[in-house]
Amino acid sequence: MSCPMCRKNHDSTVDQALAALAATGRRLQRMAQKLSPKQASSRPAPGKWSAREIVCHLADCELVYGVRYRKILSEQDPALVAFDQDAWAALYEKQRLKDALAAFLTLRSGNLSLLKSVPKSEWDKSGLHPSYGKLTLRQLVLHLADHDKNHLANVGGPTAAG
Repeated sequence: MSCPMCRKNHDSTVDQALAALAATGRRLQRMAQKLSPKQASSRPAPGKWSAREIVCHLADCELVYGVRYRKILSEQDPALVAFDQDAWAALYEKQRLKDALAAFLTLRSGNLSLLKSVPKSEWDKSGLHPSYGKLTLRQLVLHLADHDKNHLANVGGPTAAG
C-alpha cells in the first residue's frame, strides 16, 4: 500500500524501521564530525539544503512526529499537527549544527523509547492529518525511516545498516 505522505511503498517491518531510526543518530554524528562549519553550511546545489539545514529539519521532524505519536497513542481519532517545512527552514540559518544534532539525538531517543514500548495491538491506531488524511502509527514510523534514509543520502551519509 502506498504511503499517503510520499506515495512510496515502505516495505520495512516496524522492527526494521525502528532499527533504522535508531541508527540515524550514529550516522549523523559520524557525518558531523567530518565536516567543518563551512562544509556543514554549504549547499550542494541551488535549492538544496546544506548538511546543517538537513539536521535542523530532522530535529524539527522528530519534534512534530513525537507529538503525532503521543496524540495517536493517547487520544481517540486525534487531529495530527501539520507544519510548513519551508517556513520552518527559514529559521535554520542561525542554528548551529552541533545544537541541532543534540536536539535531534535527544528527541529521537525519547521517541524511540516510547515506540519500543508500544504493544503490537496499538500500531494501527490512527489520527487525522489535515493534508494526508488518516495516518496510522505504523505508517508514520515506516515513512520516517525512509525519510531519514533519503536525507542521509543527501548529506553523503551511509544508508546501509551500521
